[in-house]
Amino acid sequence: MRRLYTVIFLVVTLALFSQGAIFSDENYLHSEQEQLTFYPKADDNGWPMAGANPERTSWTPEEVRGDLSPAWYKIFEPYILPRTQVIASGGLLYISTANGLYALDAETGSEKWVFPTELPLGNSPTVDNGVVYVGGYDHRLYALDALSGESLWTFEAEGGFDTNPLVVGGMVFAGSRDGSFYAVDTQGPNTGKLAWKYPTGGQIHFSAAYKDGLVYFASDDSHAYALHAGSGVLVWKSEKLPGAGFRSWWPVIYEDYVIFAGSNNYRNGSAFGANALVNLDEEYVFPSRKKDPRGTLIGLLGQAAGNWVEGTVTIDTSKANVTQNGSTKPVTQYFEDMPWRRTYFVLDRATGKEYTSDFDKDGKPEYAPFLWFGTYTGNRYPPLVGNDGVLYQPNTYMSDPAIAGGQITGWMPGTPYISMITSSWNAVDEPVAYSGGGNLIYWNRCCDRVGGSIDISVPYQPEKIQKDRVGSYFSYDLQERLPGYNASYYTPNASFGGRTGVYGIHGDVNPPVPYAGKVYMIRSNALIAFGNTVENHKVLS
Repeated sequence: MRRLYTVIFLVVTLALFSQGAIFSDENYLHSEQEQLTFYPKADDNGWPMAGANPERTSWTPEEVRGDLSPAWYKIFEPYILPRTQVIASGGLLYISTANGLYALDAETGSEKWVFPTELPLGNSPTVDNGVVYVGGYDHRLYALDALSGESLWTFEAEGGFDTNPLVVGGMVFAGSRDGSFYAVDTQGPNTGKLAWKYPTGGQIHFSAAYKDGLVYFASDDSHAYALHAGSGVLVWKSEKLPGAGFRSWWPVIYEDYVIFAGSNNYRNGSAFGANALVNLDEEYVFPSRKKDPRGTLIGLLGQAAGNWVEGTVTIDTSKANVTQNGSTKPVTQYFEDMPWRRTYFVLDRATGKEYTSDFDKDGKPEYAPFLWFGTYTGNRYPPLVGNDGVLYQPNTYMSDPAIAGGQITGWMPGTPYISMITSSWNAVDEPVAYSGGGNLIYWNRCCDRVGGSIDISVPYQPEKIQKDRVGSYFSYDLQERLPGYNASYYTPNASFGGRTGVYGIHGDVNPPVPYAGKVYMIRSNALIAFGNTVENHKVLS
């Protein structure tokens, strides 16, 4: 295999020299030309970084089907940020905590090593080519040996890191709370040293994505950016986007687009959460919600063609659904009338210009048909790119007199259609997180309430019970099944959160991560491994 990589490297090198390109001995370009990158995948079915890969599609080939049961769980004493994803690679699981980085055996959960830090780590680590990269609030970016936890080098910035490192083409990229985006060499004589940095107008809490030589990220100045990976030269800077900035997550690459999931950006009262988007969206699109039956759909049902499986039920968000009490209002019309309320931004990867449509032919732009889905603050969870080429994202599409309902839906840019994939009702102010593996979407709901999977290769049929296309992991019963797992959150003497358990786990949510025949997730400061096994209540020390 090494010989094959050597041959490919030589071929690429000769091609670059023949075109007059500058190729450094660190095996990457430091120029304004498109960066050519070659990096072997050490673990094709792994989850080596937040969002699974440099394009942040949150998809791997790993399928773990069925109703899964807990195989083991480990309660952590140091605090784990609720957005922290389980990172899985090379048979190990990596967990960032307030006291440092933990490495566990993926099969048994046994502790392999701990790398202690004085201040909390800010996000999940990234594993690449035998090295673990992770940043912390101590202003440091660490490179560790993936098997032993031994420190290889440390880079120090002017502010802390709460973004997930992006590693590609001989560099590690990470935005910092000091407002700059950093590129640090990971190969050659300058390993661990600054390659370049780019300043923005706000703190950077949004991790970066990569495609075709460009890195994409957003800053709390409410702009999205595209930079040349090799040089840090600005390719484009978006217009100022609505909202309160970008935190917790990352852009997602989808074909010729880069997608940014925005924040709950609006309220019209002085009280916290007063008439936030949860309420305002519903007031507009469901004007008869107090009288209409619960679950009235936002638009017309059909079976529009798309990349989704044939027979998929769809909703046309550009058409009103007439009810006995009036009608709904089209989502596309809503954002045409009130574009400042949109929270889902689809930008052209090459130019940074926002994608719009005009389904009603009135010459006014219409935007991606996604209503707010999440709690009263923070950013909505980023989309998943399924193996069917469909974008999956939670959406509001069912009315309720109080709080509307919805779930994960599919969407094809360029159309007003969203696909329904489940009968599950989810209150739109209860965030969900999700991931993809093969034909499955794994998902869970905030506050440790529900978790399971959905098979997107079989179309959802509203009038049928389809047990074979859904898997269940838990449903409002983890506390009984895993004694003490949530002691840090739900007890009178809780270390984090409080008696209700809402604080800390009702906003950012980490998704199920499929790996090596199990599904892993962090709930209430405990790591839980689910599998096709007899239920085990074993607590790991």
